[in-house]
Amino acid sequence: MVDQALLERTRQLTAAQKRELAYALLDEAQGDDVVTPYEAAVIDERLADLEANPDDEMSSGEFWKRIRSKFG
Repeated sequence: MVDQALLERTRQLTAAQKRELAYALLDEAQGDDVVTPYEAAVIDERLADLEANPDDEMSSGEFWKRIRSKFG
């Protein structure tokens, strides 16, 4: 569980500082198993689907545009 005092301190950081902290933590975590075998299988499945159906993909910009037009 995350130390609540530490979490509160991170909430006071600017967006740029939060990104820097997140990247630093991810760099440290690289030695750990960041992706579980199940997650790796899901990623492989989705990549295979993308390769089999390349016309089904959309950019994140298009995704958010569709979400905003549907839900406001």
